[in-house]
Amino acid sequence: MQTIPVRYDKIIPLLISGEADFGVLIHEERFTYEKQGLSKFQDLGEWWEETTGKHIPLGAIAFRRDIQKEWKENFDSSLKLSLDLAYKNRETTYEYILKHSQETTREVVDAHIELYVNEFTRSLGVEGRDAILTLYQKGVEAGFLPAGKEKELF
Repeated sequence: MQTIPVRYDKIIPLLISGEADFGVLIHEERFTYEKQGLSKFQDLGEWWEETTGKHIPLGAIAFRRDIQKEWKENFDSSLKLSLDLAYKNRETTYEYILKHSQETTREVVDAHIELYVNEFTRSLGVEGRDAILTLYQKGVEAGFLPAGKEKELF
């Protein structure tokens, strides 16, 4: 098997053309692959949640350690304000999303937002931190990450 690194929006066309046999789908494609005649082998998010009982950490907002605390706090409050404004002004938000999205159905945009832009975006909380620590431990067990760095994650 040969791995072909490609940008996420190129995976489905490669599968449809037969240039690739398998692909890891992310973003909107997670909701639209069946409409394009593709079938699921494994949903990695479902597998992760069933295997670990934790949410899957898909992304992170990270800062260099030498960034001033005030800048981090300013960014954090700006992000939360942006989320609040986006939710309060859904129609304007939808216009922007649909203009810049590959998928243009409201149903898919709603599913994407519900799954990926949620309270964990606002604050990790205990569950989010636990999920990240679980992912880190799995990485250590697999030999991808060095042990003993847990305290540096947060």
